[in-house]
Amino acid sequence: MPIPTNSRAEPYNVYAFQYTDGFNDYPKLGIWNNAYLVTYSMQSSDQPDALLLGPKICAWDGAAMRAGSPNVTQICAQLSSSLSVALPADLDGSLPPPAGSPAIFASLSRADPAIYIWHLSDLSFGPAPTATFSGPIMLPIAPLIGCNAIYCVQQPTSGALPNPLEPLEDRLMYRLAYRNFGDHQAIVVNHSVPVIPATPLVAGTEGVRWYEIRDPGGSPLIYQQGTYNPDSTSRFYASAAMDHNGNIAVGYSVTSPTVYPGVRITGRAPGDPLNLLGDELSIQEGTGIQIGSPPRWGDYSSMSVDPVDDCTFYYTDQFILSPDGIKNWRTVITSFRFNGCGTPTAATPVFTPAPGTYSSTSPQSVTITDSTSGAVIHYTLDGSTPTAASPVFSSALSISTPTTIKAIAIASGFNDSAVAGATYNFQVPAPVINPAPGNYSTPQTVTITDADPAATIYYTLDGSTPTTASTIYVGSFIVNSTTTMKSIAARSGFITSSVTSVLYNFPGMAATPVFNPASGTYIGSVTVSITDSTSGAVIHYTLDGSTPTAASPVYSAPIVVSTTLTLKAFATASGFMNSLVNSGTYTIQSPAPTFTPAAGTYNPPISVTLSDSVSGASIRYTLDGSTPTAASPLYTGPINLAATTTIKAIAIAGGMNNSTVASALYTMQAATPTFAPPPGTYGSNQSVSISDSTSGVTIRYTVDGSTPTASSTLYSGPISVINTTTIKAIAIAPAGVNNSAVASGSYSINHGPPTITGITPTTGTMAGGTAITVTGTNFVSGATVKLGSNLATGVNVVSSTQINAVSPAGPVGTVNLVVTNPDGQSAALVNAYAYFQPLVFTSWAKPSSASWGPPNTLTTGGTAFRGNGTVQLVWRDVTLNGAWNTVATQATPDGSGNWWNTVPSSNYCHTFTMYANYLGVSSDPFTYVGVGSAYCNETAYISWIQPQGSAGFGPPGSLVLAGNATGAPAGSGVVVWWSDITAGSGWNMGASTFPDASGFWTSSIPNVIYSHQYSVYVVYDAFSTQASQGVCTYAGNGSITYCPR
Repeated sequence: MPIPTNSRAEPYNVYAFQYTDGFNDYPKLGIWNNAYLVTYSMQSSDQPDALLLGPKICAWDGAAMRAGSPNVTQICAQLSSSLSVALPADLDGSLPPPAGSPAIFASLSRADPAIYIWHLSDLSFGPAPTATFSGPIMLPIAPLIGCNAIYCVQQPTSGALPNPLEPLEDRLMYRLAYRNFGDHQAIVVNHSVPVIPATPLVAGTEGVRWYEIRDPGGSPLIYQQGTYNPDSTSRFYASAAMDHNGNIAVGYSVTSPTVYPGVRITGRAPGDPLNLLGDELSIQEGTGIQIGSPPRWGDYSSMSVDPVDDCTFYYTDQFILSPDGIKNWRTVITSFRFNGCGTPTAATPVFTPAPGTYSSTSPQSVTITDSTSGAVIHYTLDGSTPTAASPVFSSALSISTPTTIKAIAIASGFNDSAVAGATYNFQVPAPVINPAPGNYSTPQTVTITDADPAATIYYTLDGSTPTTASTIYVGSFIVNSTTTMKSIAARSGFITSSVTSVLYNFPGMAATPVFNPASGTYIGSVTVSITDSTSGAVIHYTLDGSTPTAASPVYSAPIVVSTTLTLKAFATASGFMNSLVNSGTYTIQSPAPTFTPAAGTYNPPISVTLSDSVSGASIRYTLDGSTPTAASPLYTGPINLAATTTIKAIAIAGGMNNSTVASALYTMQAATPTFAPPPGTYGSNQSVSISDSTSGVTIRYTVDGSTPTASSTLYSGPISVINTTTIKAIAIAPAGVNNSAVASGSYSINHGPPTITGITPTTGTMAGGTAITVTGTNFVSGATVKLGSNLATGVNVVSSTQINAVSPAGPVGTVNLVVTNPDGQSAALVNAYAYFQPLVFTSWAKPSSASWGPPNTLTTGGTAFRGNGTVQLVWRDVTLNGAWNTVATQATPDGSGNWWNTVPSSNYCHTFTMYANYLGVSSDPFTYVGVGSAYCNETAYISWIQPQGSAGFGPPGSLVLAGNATGAPAGSGVVVWWSDITAGSGWNMGASTFPDASGFWTSSIPNVIYSHQYSVYVVYDAFSTQASQGVCTYAGNGSITYCPR
């Protein structure tokens, strides 16, 4: 690409750009103020069958290219493949685009039909070029028709065959000519369109569709457009441009079945009627046609403007001289200019207020102004064309009757302006009829008035349109039946008013419309139907909460409500008054967000995606279980969770209420531990490893089949499994993650059947409880030991060759020994163990004394052999015919087998029978006869207790007590036992005292507190008053206490 430098004397700089995303065909170049603009039609290759990839638009760094920089960059954008060709804007005139204006590109879309505009703004070239690409902006255009074939552009025939040319209706034709006029900017462009569709037998006609687009770099709009085709000759492959006065020139090719391909031009001046071009001028008449295929005509014509005078147009196009040929084209170059270009034209005068129709009661004060400095305005009021001899405008014109004003501006150094015309019409105001139209149930008095007092009012009562021949209104009148009244107001020389029409109806009322479903809150959207039970009723409705009227939309189909709104409707029906207005508010709530994956239990970490079915809805969420609001964090991407979390989310969408809160609990649980080797049956001991895929966990396990907990054994290394074992393991997770499920693995170790070589000892008592040791081979932990038909207890597999156990109870005799491993394999040793019966005897009994047994008890004893157990004493009081009793505390025989025990709280003057139980064997009964015993005559009692001071004797600070004691052997003393009840002390033994010859005795309790209560009893040899008299209690009141007997 050769690029001129800043001086004509300097050489051109040549650049080449390579595009790797396709073949860049059909290039078009445009000059812009800060860049060179170029467009291509990209293809997959340079072959005829290449795929069309769509237009590419580019901006080259113009300053760097003109300076000859070796590091030139470009900025490009690829457009849709549904489009054919795009054009770059090409700058005409000396005034550049306004500062900050974007580069402009355009393309034709026949499908819409529309012209698309793109902007490439903020161009920044350099090592990392950037720009802002925006568009397309769609500008709808006048409808297009199809050509139906390639016959739309038909040349004269050559022989018997038609010679059509390709019309290229799918693209804009070069150039996209841009000009800045100062007060506005514009581009002109064109393309070929069929005017008359072709048929296979009849040629069609092509025309030039041209456009002037204003404000192309801001908010583009089509200012004017037209299709130029004044006759049946096709006009095509055009190019358009504007001079600095705003004249538009268009050049094009022409042909028809009777016209050889030639070149013509046309144009328009700024003051011409919009959307029209003027007469055409022939530049070159052709004398030959193009023959052969493909029927492509050169589409590289160009209309440009001389950059020096900015008035002269240059147009280049092609034609064929005879003879006919295949692309043997000739080029024609012509120049021309519009009259008056170069000499400015005075601005067209402007009328204020704007021309139009005004009320006959409002005369208008019209001023005429012109923006050309020093211009004199001449005008007429009769519709004639003004001249320099017409009146000069100097002050406002009062216009009160229909008038056409025309004006021109004349200024020195300017061409006369175009003639401006303004017609001011005056129309009589429409009459006002009272009362207002509506439904009434009583007769109504009707009056008609008009704001123009000079107007005459005419009316009809049958619904017909009134004229000046209708009834003239002279006064009020009565209406008492359904009536359509129409009225006009007329005045000579003025426009008759519009028709005022009212309907006075005297019917019943139409039924109120019904909404289905009823108003309320709905998710996402709701489709509402409106029905009315009145036959033939028409329903009018509004969606903005306003009260509907007859001008409101007519209900015809269910209404889809997708934003919160208030629906109001009423029904009208012939012969009925309008119904009441029904109102319903439909609150649309955004659907609640959804979670992917769904709530549940997962191994951490996981990634959670939130979504909502409403397009454009924003999602706000929380992770702490709190209810989200519009101020909560905005969801922008997946949420990563490593701990148990409750996500709550709402969706917020414009026009809708916020969604309900969606909640999802994601429970993070450690992965279940795995075992290696896997559980199963093995022929040898195994070393089992436990692992877990969740990081940060500890593993706890059991080997007895119980469920492991956080306090179970901590896994620190492989577990040795030598017997059939069930290992259970759990992964204990850190805070925020649940512990794993329990993993269970059963390992069966098949060591083969056991053997028994011996048992020690080989005998034991029939009651069992003997410690035994079994020896042999292949003993496995969990094995059972059986003697005869009974299982031993306390089984401990010490090793594969030794088991320790405790013998069970069994019958007297020899039994077999059986050892069974957990896998069911067993071994037996016949007649391995002998049970024998133990022996026990009850030999003697005697009353207890101070030196043998506790007081008031009977002591008995005997021997026990052949065993290792305790002796249980059973007794009964024969004298009292008492029941059998068992002594709670059992006796243990000494090394010689001797044992003894006591019968508690016994009267040794009674007769007792007793026997002993030992290891399941009972002794023969033994009888103790108490009658005649030396102890049976002993007796004692306490008579009274009193403080020392009251008694007058005894040691100071003591309690004195007295009583009687007889029957004991000589030298037997009385011993006092006492307890301070108030202080909560235990029993204390006092000194011994001796009764006199009559049995009287006294004693004392030292160091007492007289206000305390004391319990007292005495022991006299083997006799206790606690058993016979009971405990005597001193009351603590400082006086004597008598003890009942």
